[in-house]
Amino acid sequence: MEIRNFRITGRQKETNRKKTFELAAISKEQAQEFANERNLSVIIEIQEIGRLPTQNQLVYAQKLKIRIDKSLTFYDLSALIDKSVKNDSDPEYGIIDFANNRKLGFSKHIGESSLYNLVFSSLKDVDKIAFFVFSIYKWVSDEKQFNLDNHPLKNRFYQFAETLKDDGQFLKSMNNYSGQALIYFGEITQKDGYVLANGSSRDTIAYKKVANYLSSEFGVFKTKNKKVSTTGIKDQFETKGKGCLVFIISGIFLPFLFLFSSIMCIIYSINQQ
Repeated sequence: MEIRNFRITGRQKETNRKKTFELAAISKEQAQEFANERNLSVIIEIQEIGRLPTQNQLVYAQKLKIRIDKSLTFYDLSALIDKSVKNDSDPEYGIIDFANNRKLGFSKHIGESSLYNLVFSSLKDVDKIAFFVFSIYKWVSDEKQFNLDNHPLKNRFYQFAETLKDDGQFLKSMNNYSGQALIYFGEITQKDGYVLANGSSRDTIAYKKVANYLSSEFGVFKTKNKKVSTTGIKDQFETKGKGCLVFIISGIFLPFLFLFSSIMCIIYSINQQ
């Protein structure tokens, strides 16, 4: 959901002093919830205010050749800069829908890896474990479903997550993963074995425990590396792969071309005699 900026005025519970501050939220209702968490007993006023890009943002965006529109907010330009620096791709609709279901605020210009980071960092306890399980299932099964809430195996993922919620070793291992690390795992290769990139580790306690469960319960497993299926990253790799392909083709055919040219020169010389 689109992130917005609010100015809130209220009174503190302990001192009854009047206090005004700004915060980001997706609605006035959520802004009030956040204000209550900051120990405001009485909300006097909640006002939505625009937050314009800073001068530093504008200068940096110009260096990155980002097209600047007057409608862009501080959060929009921040997302575009982050997306450009990371060479990030657009997120799939499923993960956007999942984030909206969780009432997370973000710019419509957010990149895929940034959205995964936001989602994973916001999830707690069993929800976080279930999302981790779902992410690995999606990878090993080549699943195209990106919304855990709509997945037919959601309840099974949550049942397994319940068995892991008190597993200290597993939790410590899982929490070493960032959200963007859940997009793909292991080496990403071409069919000829050329390594395009390295995904996140498959040699951790958390990954192995989930992978073993998925293999035994659903018969899905992956022991070989694969080509990434994420759109933006795939496009980068395909471009890199095409460059390598041109190089390989050139290496194969240039010697034959040279030999053919030499033969033609000899034939031409004989005819001239």
